[in-house]
Amino acid sequence: MSEIRRMKNEEMLRTLCLAIAVREFKQRFSEADLILAKGQGNFKTLSDTPGNIVFLFMAKCPVIASHAGVPIGTYVLVLTNAGNSNRGGEP
Repeated sequence: MSEIRRMKNEEMLRTLCLAIAVREFKQRFSEADLILAKGQGNFKTLSDTPGNIVFLFMAKCPVIASHAGVPIGTYVLVLTNAGNSNRGGEP
């Protein structure tokens, strides 16, 4: 099992955007076996990004709630694999 590494918020942009992220972060992101992304903002910016990403957030607005397929105010756990998400127990 590879080493688990955590980057502090100050090491990343406030709203994550891979197109302008720092080189070290891009390298860690691309080499990671699994990404844990907390918050609606990370879901918004990374939901179409390839990779094994787990999102945990509360759907706070109609656009995000609709995209996640849940009512506003719902806590959501989304598991993705290569950009394809598994929402709400769908195969």
